[in-house]
Amino acid sequence: MLEIINCRQCGKEFDAILENCPHCQSISQLDAVGPNIHSLGVVSKNNSDKDCAPNAFITISEKFVKVSDKIAENHRLFGVFGGLYLFRLALIFAPLSGILYTFFETSAVLNRSTFWFAYCTGFDLLFLLWGNWLAKRIKKFDEKTISLVQKYLIALCISGAFTMYLGYKINPILVSTSSSIVLVYSVKNILFSTVSLIYFNVSERVRITFFHLLKLDDPFLEECGIDVSTLPREDTWIAYAEDYAQLAKNTNLTDLRRWVSNTDRGAPETLAKGKSIGDVDVEKFSLRIAALKNALNNDLITQEEYENKKKQILDEL
Repeated sequence: MLEIINCRQCGKEFDAILENCPHCQSISQLDAVGPNIHSLGVVSKNNSDKDCAPNAFITISEKFVKVSDKIAENHRLFGVFGGLYLFRLALIFAPLSGILYTFFETSAVLNRSTFWFAYCTGFDLLFLLWGNWLAKRIKKFDEKTISLVQKYLIALCISGAFTMYLGYKINPILVSTSSSIVLVYSVKNILFSTVSLIYFNVSERVRITFFHLLKLDDPFLEECGIDVSTLPREDTWIAYAEDYAQLAKNTNLTDLRRWVSNTDRGAPETLAKGKSIGDVDVEKFSLRIAALKNALNNDLITQEEYENKKKQILDEL
């Protein structure tokens, strides 16, 4: 956060993080301007719970409200229930059913092939072990879990499609006979992965449980005392983190002034209405100090980097 204060000695404004006035070097005659504070469009992570109650914001797409995990876990759709519970069971029973079918299929022509027996059983066993691990991982309720599930389903679909292609190339009858273990293996994997991928992309339970995203008109928000009309839009600094990090290292005055004054980043911003200092070096100094302090508040730089860069800026001035 950038706090502007006035020097009682010369009356000019500067950032409160400085130990003395950069205009007259006064160190004891400081007076706060009051609540003349702006954040350059950035919300401090360290103070997010205190300053941004109820710790929720509207996403950039403006379709959902992102809430904390503590709020989301009280929603009626949160947790491994319904379709998500069935999917968790299917992670184990789908490959297990394939293994059992391979063992008990009675066709002498299609079932007694050592290669296909080992092939289908081996891959089903692999997906059984992988699925069992995912079934346990799902209870962690984090976004990384969804990424792991998607990788599993994509691998499952590729396995089914490749097996069908390979079986057709070797012997077309392997994919044209309804009782073929090759056909059953391929269709089972392709169908299960496709349906599951669609479910994970459209399920409201998945969106709430793993991403903590609620629809703007969800009655649960009102029950929690959250007024959507007063919520800020998603922290704009997230989408501009790389540019923002580079800002603290940039010494070009034009680029610094343009970035700090940029208000077209997705949400209106409140900029400090301080009068122009007039001195180019002091103005550059103030802008760089403001950017540096915000970078520290949002964990884009460490405390040590902040101190070193601050000292460098002071030495340059």
